[in-house]
Amino acid sequence: MSIETSLSRPQSSVRFRPIRRPKSWFPYIVLTPMLIWFLVFVLYPVVYSLWTSLHLWIVEDPSKSIFVGFQNYVDLFTSDRRFPTALRNTLAYGFVVTAFCVPVGFLAAAALSRVKSLNQIYIFTFFLPSLVPASVIGVVFGFFYQPTFGTANFLLQSMGLKPLVFLNDPNLAIWTIATVEIWQRIGFVVLICYSGLMELPQALLEAARIDGANSRQILTKIILPLMTRVLLFVSVVTLIAALQAFDLIYVMTLTGTGSSIGGPGISTYTLALLVFNEGLTRFRFGTAGATASVLFIIIFIATSIQFRFFRTRWENE
Repeated sequence: MSIETSLSRPQSSVRFRPIRRPKSWFPYIVLTPMLIWFLVFVLYPVVYSLWTSLHLWIVEDPSKSIFVGFQNYVDLFTSDRRFPTALRNTLAYGFVVTAFCVPVGFLAAAALSRVKSLNQIYIFTFFLPSLVPASVIGVVFGFFYQPTFGTANFLLQSMGLKPLVFLNDPNLAIWTIATVEIWQRIGFVVLICYSGLMELPQALLEAARIDGANSRQILTKIILPLMTRVLLFVSVVTLIAALQAFDLIYVMTLTGTGSSIGGPGISTYTLALLVFNEGLTRFRFGTAGATASVLFIIIFIATSIQFRFFRTRWENE
């Protein structure tokens, strides 16, 4: 009876599978150095900066730093007279540079895609400013916009126009630097958009032309939807670089005005420049960390909005 009972009992369906060893350790060997680099040079500085922003940091002895919570953030928005200007300049500068570079760069790439000869030379000409260090560009354009002997005013006077004090005018200085930022960044947008246009399925475009679609319809109904990922990439990269603007402003304000950085006055201050001034000039690491955290939040929100805006129709559904 017991034997029949035991035979009639259903066997357990639980099976213990042996732990499989990876077939190859090569992916782990390759990824480990990158993971270490990310932890040491990206994650750790971010966490340390956030921790610093919550303290009244004592440079001589960090162990004696006083925890003040969010007081550094409150001081930025209430008592720091440079922060509102830096925040406003950062947002406006990033928006203008991105709003100009992406559409104009895409249109330039579309025009170059129709060129049958010497297009590689044209692409290299557009992309060349992106290869030049920003410090060199800042020095060159700092002298170019110099109000006394600069080339810009020489060209204006040769056309019968009045000279301008580009970098010495508080209302004009930040936009003068923005023109240089656009000149440097737009070549990257042209190159990436041109590469994306070259990968479009030509059979689909030809079928649309045969069906009677005009150039505007092909652009809006076929090319732009297929280029969504490319436009997302160039807009995110351009915006992040513009929001972190520092080197051009630092060099051009010193070269063009001969005064302190961020001049004239505080008219060209950005958040990145404020981080540099507070952290490496005044050694107020708590305020610098708080400013850097605000900049990080702005970049995160702006990037999230871009990802939402550039979603294709089938991703929204």
